[in-house]
Amino acid sequence: MQSQFITALIFQLGSQLPSLVLYMAGIALSLYSRPKNPGKFLLTTISFLIFLLITLANSMLSVWIITQHAEGGFSNAQLSFGYQALGTVTELFRITAWIILFVAIFNHKYNSTEASPNQLNQ
Repeated sequence: MQSQFITALIFQLGSQLPSLVLYMAGIALSLYSRPKNPGKFLLTTISFLIFLLITLANSMLSVWIITQHAEGGFSNAQLSFGYQALGTVTELFRITAWIILFVAIFNHKYNSTEASPNQLNQ
């Protein structure tokens, strides 16, 4: 059972590798650019972290649901309910991450190009 879970998880994450690399690049760029505008890049870091964590959690939970169904632990109705619940929670987190990202990009409060003296001392 454990090897089936690991194998399925590797295949699941393999198909999402481009997204995972993009999220990690976003985190790295946000952290690298943080001294220029700490408020803005803190929000973008949080947003990309949410995207990364939700993708990893979604993959693990999807594989767990599938392996439970394959072992006879979940009925078809439970499988369907599990996917619906997972999709709902995932979308709520994704929407939250997008809202944070849009606030960071389009809110004029976070568009300063230089850090204030208080932000530099932190």
